[in-house]
Amino acid sequence: MNRMKKIAINILWLGCLAVAALLQTSCEVDNYAEPDGIIFGKVTDAITGQGIITEQPEGFRIRYYELSWSDNPAPRDIWGMVDGTYRNAKMFAGHYRIEAIEGAFVPPPAQEIDIRSNAETELNFTVTPYVSFSNVSIAKTGADEVTCTFNLKVNVPGSVLRDFRIYASDQTKLPGTQAPIQSEFSTIHSVNGVENSQLVWDVASQNLTEGAFTVKLKGYVAKGAKVGDYVYPGIYWIRIAARTNNSPVGRYNMTAIEEVSF
Repeated sequence: MNRMKKIAINILWLGCLAVAALLQTSCEVDNYAEPDGIIFGKVTDAITGQGIITEQPEGFRIRYYELSWSDNPAPRDIWGMVDGTYRNAKMFAGHYRIEAIEGAFVPPPAQEIDIRSNAETELNFTVTPYVSFSNVSIAKTGADEVTCTFNLKVNVPGSVLRDFRIYASDQTKLPGTQAPIQSEFSTIHSVNGVENSQLVWDVASQNLTEGAFTVKLKGYVAKGAKVGDYVYPGIYWIRIAARTNNSPVGRYNMTAIEEVSF
């Protein structure tokens, strides 16, 4: 009886030691430093020499892989900004492979860099946009209309212009596919189905010249009802966008935004 009691006491003692060790381990302070490395940069349009113009949100991604600890690391993403810039101030120090992806541009070669703790690292990319614009004019031409004139060109061999559109909104300064727009002001124009005598599309060179489209702002819809036969007074933000058949996830190339007041 005493022998059985001693065994039970020993088992209980060993159990207490195991629990104490577990508690001590779980309460240890994490000795990993917080990520404080900074990476920043710009994706530059090779045609204009300026930051690539994208819509917001989700215009393009900067994808990075930390190679310090694995040959097959999981990818992480940084969303790009409307002017082509990006920034992340919470990077662990280490060696990385960085890519610019899912924008309306040909993906550039990946680059490898070292990011240091408590330091800034700049990494830039230069890209070829699928579509570029020139001679752009967005101007008020009447009491209730805006006329957009422009040239556009497909820059990538094998790419074909899919469609283009005029984005117009009085709800957001960044009109685009992901932003709230008034669909009646932002018609999609298929290249093969556009009825406009001023449209000249050269299939061989993939070049649009003398494109002129009028955005009618008459008949603004408010609270589910038409507001008279006039444009609703205020500020409208307008831009032109176009995409090709192989633009990733349907991304549009875009012009700078013009602000028009009525």
